[in-house]
Amino acid sequence: MRGDVHRVRFDGQGHEQQGERYAVVVQETDLILSTTVVCLTSTSARSGILHPTVAWDADGTVTQVLTEQVTAIDTRTLGPQVGYLLHDDMQRVSEALRIVLDL
Repeated sequence: MRGDVHRVRFDGQGHEQQGERYAVVVQETDLILSTTVVCLTSTSARSGILHPTVAWDADGTVTQVLTEQVTAIDTRTLGPQVGYLLHDDMQRVSEALRIVLDL
């Protein structure tokens, strides 16, 4: 579901993210596909217009969503859901995606 945060394992190369990471689902909820579009997160990235800062669980865990690192992953590789973004946080992610994707 759009806005859900999942633990995902990435096997990136070069500047791509690697290892176990958290990712935010940014794909429209009603689309049922074999892949899911996600944005990776980082607690060490600098906050900015393309890296909106969000809180995604009841403990208030804060992270930046890396909207320039949008990727489609096999739905079966989504790990457990660990949280979700509130409406205002998801709005900031959507705005950043509009900038990155020139929509």
